[in-house]
Amino acid sequence: MQHVKHLSMREESPTGTGWSLYFAAFSLALIGYSAAHAQELLIKAYTTLDGLGPDRVTRIVRDSRGFLWFCTVDGLSRFDGSQFTTYRGGQGLPIPFINDI
Repeated sequence: MQHVKHLSMREESPTGTGWSLYFAAFSLALIGYSAAHAQELLIKAYTTLDGLGPDRVTRIVRDSRGFLWFCTVDGLSRFDGSQFTTYRGGQGLPIPFINDI
């Protein structure tokens, strides 16, 4: 006949409540540390005032050199990370409405 040891309220098993509390405390400490050391992401909205073509953008494409190209209803805008250069009919575009490049 096998004897089974029953745990009383004063005894804790290695996988019981004691370890769960330690794990929960460690997890909360880790989350708190991560939140305290997180960096804020800066988000900037660009508009026509920043040199972007019309506000209606039909597609955004990144080229092999890292430039972002914005296809718009009135031209093509290239963003180099700090400023826009916008190309329209006067710069050689045959039509103003650009869907894709």
